[in-house]
Amino acid sequence: MKANPENKLSGIKSHLSEVALDLRYADTNNFVGRKMYRGEIRETYLRKPAVLALQKVQEVGPTEFRFENLGCLSPLLGNQRFWELIKDDRYVANPARGSYHNRGTAVDLTIIDLKTRKELNMGKILNALFLSKLRIE
Repeated sequence: MKANPENKLSGIKSHLSEVALDLRYADTNNFVGRKMYRGEIRETYLRKPAVLALQKVQEVGPTEFRFENLGCLSPLLGNQRFWELIKDDRYVANPARGSYHNRGTAVDLTIIDLKTRKELNMGKILNALFLSKLRIE
């Protein structure tokens, strides 16, 4: 961060005012059926260059559609909790190495219709691979 302050974490709602948030791991609507993060989460963060790139894509895209953010920065504690459940680095980053989500450089997105506020059919549900490949007890 000291080397390049432009890489600081930035809240996506401050740059994409119309983005919808559906932070799956802050609730139970996810592949493990458990709330994975502590506390109330009302914003999600990315490194500033990633947020600005999303903003550019949103600006040039069709005005009737908007991004719905399903998750960005994943705290290391959340990553560790997933690892305790899964322990398979094909699906979950080993917390000893971390992940792009831990570093604020990855985002899970879908697209919504602004009129209906419903997701467009993207072909698969979030984490469909987990549902078909893993059994979480």
